[in-house]
Amino acid sequence: MSHARRFQAQGLTGVALPGAVAVAERMLAVQAQDYPAAQWALGVRSPGTTLHDVQAVISAGEIVRSWPMRGTLHFVPARELGWMQNLTTPRLLAKTRTINERLGLDWAVLERAREAAIAALTGQKQLSRAEFMAMLRATAISTEGQRGHHMIVHLARTGTLCWGRHVGTQQGLLLDEWVPNPRRFERDEALGEFVYRYFLGHGPATLVDSACQIGRP
Repeated sequence: MSHARRFQAQGLTGVALPGAVAVAERMLAVQAQDYPAAQWALGVRSPGTTLHDVQAVISAGEIVRSWPMRGTLHFVPARELGWMQNLTTPRLLAKTRTINERLGLDWAVLERAREAAIAALTGQKQLSRAEFMAMLRATAISTEGQRGHHMIVHLARTGTLCWGRHVGTQQGLLLDEWVPNPRRFERDEALGEFVYRYFLGHGPATLVDSACQIGRP
């Protein structure tokens, strides 16, 4: 019985969800580390939805791809990303501080990268990953080794970047201005909203299950 209820909560059985945005709203976050598989995960929960339909709502900024929790890329309804990151990012940043320090990514370097990103992307502009790395190097910020990747992750987790429209065959990086009307909650409200939405899209579950998603013991 619990499996049947979970399939229904996740939109895999029962009344079909009306499009990829409705799927993202039901699930709150759909794991999207594997981008092609993540698009399929949205489509399969909304019968009749095509790849073009999924990419259209991403291009329209209704769904974004970022790191809202657990250090993993997810598809998230654009308006929900900010409050989720406010809830989860402090703990995630504490975990990555040692790695960043080992790579020479101190606060000053990360803020220079943020300023460069804002200058390059303001005005609904976007860059592919390769273009973004080239832009950083052009402003004398080294991207050697894993530095470039960790700068992108940091700027995304702290609300400056997210992945949006396609640039060629890849998603491009956009500024947080791509999400013009974010929902906002105080911390206790955000915790309540997260738990409610987790149970709505993943239940039956336990409080421990939901706590693991946001990195709380």
